[in-house]
Amino acid sequence: MTSMPTTNLSKAKRPDVKVLLVEDNKGDARLISLLLEEIYGSGFELTLANTCSLALHLANNEKFDVALIDYNLPDGLGIELIRFFSKEDLAVPAILLTGHSERAIDLDAMNAGAADFLSKNNLQATQLERAIRYSVQRHSIEQELRRSKEELMRRNLQLDTAKAQLEAQTNNMMQLTEHLAQSELSEKTVYIIPQDTDQRLQELTEHCQICVWHVTNEGKTRYLNPAMIALLEIDLSASHSASDFLSFFTVDSRPEAECEFSKWQRGIGSTFESAIVSARSGKTKRLVLSGSPLAAEGGTSLDLLVTAVDITERRRIEASTREQARQDPLTGLLNRNALQEQLSQAQANANRAGHSVALLCLDLDHFKIVNDTQGHPFGDELLKLVAKRLKASVRETDCVARLGGDEFVVILNHLDSNDSAAIPAQVIIDKLSEPFCINGETVFTGTSIGIATFPDDSDTPEDLLKKADMALYRSKEVSRGGYEFFDHSILENLLRTRELEPALRQAITRNELHLMYQPQVCISGGEVVGVEALIRWESREKGALSPNEFIPLAESTGLIVPIGEWVLREACTQLREWHDEGWTELKMAVNVSVVQLKRESFIETVTTILNETGVSPRSLVLEVTESGIMDNVERATQILGALSSMGIGIALDDFGTGFASLTLLKEFPVEQIKIDRSFVSNMETDVESATIVSATIMLGHKLGLRVIGEGVETTRQLEFLRNEDCEEAQGYLFSKPMCSDDLVEWMQGCDTNKPAYFPEVVASQIS
Repeated sequence: MTSMPTTNLSKAKRPDVKVLLVEDNKGDARLISLLLEEIYGSGFELTLANTCSLALHLANNEKFDVALIDYNLPDGLGIELIRFFSKEDLAVPAILLTGHSERAIDLDAMNAGAADFLSKNNLQATQLERAIRYSVQRHSIEQELRRSKEELMRRNLQLDTAKAQLEAQTNNMMQLTEHLAQSELSEKTVYIIPQDTDQRLQELTEHCQICVWHVTNEGKTRYLNPAMIALLEIDLSASHSASDFLSFFTVDSRPEAECEFSKWQRGIGSTFESAIVSARSGKTKRLVLSGSPLAAEGGTSLDLLVTAVDITERRRIEASTREQARQDPLTGLLNRNALQEQLSQAQANANRAGHSVALLCLDLDHFKIVNDTQGHPFGDELLKLVAKRLKASVRETDCVARLGGDEFVVILNHLDSNDSAAIPAQVIIDKLSEPFCINGETVFTGTSIGIATFPDDSDTPEDLLKKADMALYRSKEVSRGGYEFFDHSILENLLRTRELEPALRQAITRNELHLMYQPQVCISGGEVVGVEALIRWESREKGALSPNEFIPLAESTGLIVPIGEWVLREACTQLREWHDEGWTELKMAVNVSVVQLKRESFIETVTTILNETGVSPRSLVLEVTESGIMDNVERATQILGALSSMGIGIALDDFGTGFASLTLLKEFPVEQIKIDRSFVSNMETDVESATIVSATIMLGHKLGLRVIGEGVETTRQLEFLRNEDCEEAQGYLFSKPMCSDDLVEWMQGCDTNKPAYFPEVVASQIS
């Protein structure tokens, strides 16, 4: 593929951010441009490159604030480009974009040097803005750390140079000492350099920054230069012997200092680092001290020349640099780099002591919704509070780290058994489920936890982190708000998912997909008022596969877009046939994925299919989930509003299982809510489920919405819904999903003098 010239998709005189987008798909590039425009308005500049080689050329010749890099490029992988950026030390943070959602790719990207990882299939403006903001901030901190390190190296070089100069000038000092030794000692302890001393030597000792102290062989101070006097903050009117000088050293440092002084007095020169406390201010300072024996008058005994260099600031910078390199700037927790070190150390200790280590991966429920509705500063405050609760929930011997975003990791050390990790995991879940108060507002969140253990699950930090992450996603799927230990079935499922992806890509062209239809009936009269189209996959190699298995895969890979378009076209084509056969009042309900709602072309796709099949918009109902809509409230409002204005019905599926349900009902153009089957199936035995069903029906009626109960399997469930004035029902009590021919036969078997009643046995049971 020939590299196209770079394209500035949007420019401003002084852009808030300059973005390098490495993407060969024009549609995806356009989507990124629109998202950036939504975030920054006109305050950004986007430069497009469609190959790795062109991106490298641009990064070497222009300055960008951030690079957004696609995973698959015509001349290589985006990860390799990021790795090259890191090795070449190009001053631009890189964010990897991909159509996949495998956590292994995420970890590989981070190990390659990526600042963040985003899935294009689920990408929204808020996600992109946050990733860019954190990446730029993190890069700025890293640059500052680099400058600090360079400054530290410069100071070290200066120190080394000063030491070399000191050694070179030792002979000159010897000459000075001979002058001093020949003069008589007066009552004053500190001597001024005699006037007849060489002018150059006088200037050297009086004005150099290196501290100088001369002690006679009797332990009396003969000379202190101004730098040493300022360092020690001593009183010149008092005498200062060698033993007095030792009193300046801190309690911890004094034994070593005494040992070194003893060497010096025996004529053995040496250098060591130590700590002293200044006389007046009481400040602790770090010094590098050197002792050199000097021949005294007559050469029969030795004087001592002590030099010192103040390295307090140097050590402070070193400590600060080390701390910043290991610390998450927002929460103060350990960062990803420090986590790797801590985990390696924990594993080494566990090997020696014969105990276990558990690694807990967790993130926050509904954190994105909090960010979208309350703003990023509010979200940042929530992350800080979560960090504090995590620290308070574990022992001092355990470690807590933040990987980025709302992802946290806990290392539990010194466990007697793997099962011991369950107790602190539950403590963390309970603590994070308690309300948070931020700026006077109360917010609730929660967490799910994945647990992997050493040595049973893995013996390397990287692999242990991957497996804990796999367990986290299993936990979210199985029981949100709980914890799951890693087991090999998780890995087997992941491998199966990878095997399914290429087969799913071919499913449409190989005609392996088909639709089944489940009737939706009017409870009061028994009429069939609509059907829900349900997709099925009969793979040639793997046989029949459950939608629960392949729909999440389709969403994570972006395949849900062509599959969803096929479902909509197939369903509308079938509905057109039924209308032509006389079932003119029948409506078709089709499920829509959140991924489809994010596509710019979704409204156009729906319009095209309706025009092609001749189906009236009023005969089509699109079912969307609560959680799917809340994933991007603003975008969903625009799309669903446009579809509703066309006359298309909007139904809220799985109602009651999502977040902020009342907000949804007020804000979105919903005309029907579907009570989730989990509540309907449990309402005969569970009082809370029955209460939720009753309250949902009442709430729907208050808002002028129709209500349909899903998963109806018994006449008692149907009777309950009927007594609560629920309008419609759907479930195995009436019919399992059927092919189109069987559905027609089923409807024809009902009372044909009325518009398709229940089968007689059901009608008699509820009459």
